[in-house]
Amino acid sequence: MKKVKNFINLPYKDLNKDFISYATQKLINKKLNKKQIKLLNFIVNILYQFEYDELTPSSSMIAFLMSGAGLDYPQVISSSINSFGKNHLCFTEMAEFILNDYKINSKYYPGFGHPIFKGQDPRIIAIIKQMEKLNIKSKKLQKSLSFAKEKDICLNIGGCCVAVLLDLGFDKYTVNYFPSISRMLGLSLIYKKSKEKNLRFATAKDSIDKYKNLFQHSNLDNTELS
Repeated sequence: MKKVKNFINLPYKDLNKDFISYATQKLINKKLNKKQIKLLNFIVNILYQFEYDELTPSSSMIAFLMSGAGLDYPQVISSSINSFGKNHLCFTEMAEFILNDYKINSKYYPGFGHPIFKGQDPRIIAIIKQMEKLNIKSKKLQKSLSFAKEKDICLNIGGCCVAVLLDLGFDKYTVNYFPSISRMLGLSLIYKKSKEKNLRFATAKDSIDKYKNLFQHSNLDNTELS
């Protein structure tokens, strides 16, 4: 019989690294400096939060509905993540659009426009302020902001984060990682709170009106660097 390795006793390197540093090195085979890691931590902290909007359901709404329908954690999270697409968190498309110098054969601009924020997204303002504090520059972010101004459409949080991640060394295949796991944290909290309250409901609108407090709201003034 073939001997099975004892994986528990294998010598793993870098066990003392924080998760962001470790994941980054694995994804892009590059070590980021301390300031860049702080910026990534800040972005993760912002992305796990999401705005409440009963008119434009998002992945957070799906997590809420699936939890109330009695589904367990794997089904709730997978259902929510499967909603990432052309109209919601299309990270790969955002990266391709930016890397293609903002050229596209449609009037739809991935990473631009938002159903709630008609001016500048306050989360983007917070990221820009942190980048200024850390003295980190992003040419792609600046170019994206210029494009948004030219087209009179706001750069949304997804487009902002993708632009920054591309300048940190990620590509169109790996820019999904940190936004996805960040949003999964927020979705997990929706699941947890829904199950704790043993939610059951008749219609989505009834549930939204009654349980608005379950949704995460940004508190950017109190968001600190890790």
